Amino acid sequence: MSKAPSAAPTERVLEASQSGDIDRIVSLFADDAVVMPPNDTTLFGKDEVRSWWEEYFQVFRVTSSVETARDVTVIGDQAFERTAFSVTIVPKQRGARIKDDIQSLIVWKRVTDGTWKISHHIWNSARPVGAGTNRYMTRMLQKRAARSS
Repeated sequence: MSKAPSAAPTERVLEASQSGDIDRIVSLFADDAVVMPPNDTTLFGKDEVRSWWEEYFQVFRVTSSVETARDVTVIGDQAFERTAFSVTIVPKQRGARIKDDIQSLIVWKRVTDGTWKISHHIWNSARPVGAGTNRYMTRMLQKRAARSS
């Protein structure tokens, strides 16, 4: 990636989730990345990003993703990417397919080798609370809390 990040991260996450390639997802992030997933605590650094995605893919499988909006603004060695996409997610244990509309804001930074890495990422559902992925994410967090207590 030379001038600006060119491939939508959602496409890379979809490919990686279908193949189970967590390393591929984590490789998109800077070492000191800050990630704010919906309904969860803030993640700091690649280790926490890796743990979050590993847990996510134990529970869910992304089966489709269609980008509906994207714009990128580049300022020096940073790029600000706003995306929207529709996604279909299947719980691995049981439950109906989940269709959701996601909004995302990613801050990319150009690192010393000239490639772009995600330095900050936040996303959420555009659907009401209790719909889409929100209710399933809440269940996942409740299970995590029960295991740690």
